[in-house]
Amino acid sequence: MTPRATAISQSRHIYLYSPIPPEKTGTADYLETVVAEIALGLLPRDQLTIVVDDSISPRDLFGFRVVGLSLVERVAKPNETHVFFLASNPFHAYVYAALRDIAGRGGKIVSVIHDTAAFIILNDICARQANGFDDEQFRQTLSEQFGDSGQDIIDQRRRGALSYHFEYWLHCQSHTLRQSDEIWTHNAFSALKLILESPRDRFPRFIVSRHPSQAQTEPDAELPALYRKAPGKVRFGMFGWVSAPKRVIPAIQAFAMALQTLPASVRERQELVVVGHLPPSRDYDPVGRARALGIADRVQFFDYVESRHFDGLFQTCDAILNLRYPSCGEASGTWERADNLGLPVATSAYQSFHEMRSDVTIPIDRAGEIGALFDLFRSGAIARRSTASRGSDGRMGIAGLIEREAGL
Repeated sequence: MTPRATAISQSRHIYLYSPIPPEKTGTADYLETVVAEIALGLLPRDQLTIVVDDSISPRDLFGFRVVGLSLVERVAKPNETHVFFLASNPFHAYVYAALRDIAGRGGKIVSVIHDTAAFIILNDICARQANGFDDEQFRQTLSEQFGDSGQDIIDQRRRGALSYHFEYWLHCQSHTLRQSDEIWTHNAFSALKLILESPRDRFPRFIVSRHPSQAQTEPDAELPALYRKAPGKVRFGMFGWVSAPKRVIPAIQAFAMALQTLPASVRERQELVVVGHLPPSRDYDPVGRARALGIADRVQFFDYVESRHFDGLFQTCDAILNLRYPSCGEASGTWERADNLGLPVATSAYQSFHEMRSDVTIPIDRAGEIGALFDLFRSGAIARRSTASRGSDGRMGIAGLIEREAGL
């Protein structure tokens, strides 16, 4: 057999299940980055298919075919690898359904864990009976992890008898562990949480991967004036979908406290920008909090920003606040961008964030968090501990893992 014939016989068709742009979620941008990296390599365009929700119009992405879920057979056949990207947001509901339904018949099933905790999304889609889910499936998933307590957890949370923290602490991934041949995570914390908090005799193979570089280091010459920083300003940035676990309101409160202690000349130089889709104000209202504290003119909210200007806006910041609590098991594109751009970054001292380089660590207890953020804003800067980015840490990236699956 010739070397080329050998390569063809060992090649596998790859299916990637993930939202893609124009879906307004960071995980869609993430998949676009991964596919862009793959497109620079040797993988033939007909050897990879991207599977999206049926509500998305089919097209191609960097020359690779994009199809709706209903057009894909729910079977992992020999010489196929199906890769499911899982995150706890509504855009991934169809991915959880596809993973639930697929049958492994000689092919390989891989799950990529963006967010370790799946309780929130499964609770939502099961309660709504969306994507073919129902409460019995939710109970079964929890019971595999907690035995007879599974139904009690569901009932108590929906009655409000359990703290909302449990939604971020219960991984609720028994279905993922059961269906997957391999699980790829972005940090050791996620892998350990799934292993140590699951009463199973056998586990899939785990691979801790490297997060792709999503930051564009070239200046954005077309950055709209709205996003540009005025000369002499000091800009702190917070990025990502706005929610309580992103700690935006505590940051605004600490910022207001710090501004009150600064001379007017220094106070006028500082600004905080919050970049990310805002939830309904009835659920979480950082805009109202900034207004109530009298600093609406010092805090800018940019809501969703097009990906082509996202990095340009990122580069206008002098320091990045990358905060999480009680949700933290996920990958952090914000931290990756800050690290790749050489920007100083403050992170919460919590869960997977302990694995990241941080120039300032912020406690997660209420008083400690406000106090540390106050000191940070009061100083007006974050000093970088190292001028070098982390760079390669020896782990293979998701694109490399996919290419390896394809036989390259």
